[in-house]
Amino acid sequence: MLADALGRPLRFIVTAGQVGDITQAPALLEAQAGDAVLADKAYDSNALRALIAGMGAEAVIPSNRTRKIIIPHDAGLYKHRNRIERCFNRLKHFRRFATRYDRRTVHFTGFVHLAAALIWLPRCGSELLQDHRIGPMTCSQDAWLIAASLPSHCQTD
Repeated sequence: MLADALGRPLRFIVTAGQVGDITQAPALLEAQAGDAVLADKAYDSNALRALIAGMGAEAVIPSNRTRKIIIPHDAGLYKHRNRIERCFNRLKHFRRFATRYDRRTVHFTGFVHLAAALIWLPRCGSELLQDHRIGPMTCSQDAWLIAASLPSHCQTD
């Protein structure tokens, strides 16, 4: 998963459980712009670091302990990597995501996109329920369907 600096989901690629995460990193970073890419030790590879440098961004990835020459990283900036973990935790509030009820990947991916849209809504969509608007536009029937499908933990104030 790719998340922005505020911990909001941007891109997803669903893979099999035994597939390493680094295999999908180039596809997630494709056509993205930013000043830095934060990742954990599992993403420490020369190829990924070269891809990030080609984007004009700084690779904030701690070196794997098996690396012979340790590459330093900005520890202060690395502290912000917890935002991707927070994003995963917000997604896990949806029981269907956390337990993976869906057997088919296409169904699971569809729900992940719906859950990500709800995360992007302000305060989990409660403002939609209060004033019936999305920004300056009036609420359409489609927006009502999204607001009506909010999980039980997203109650209005």
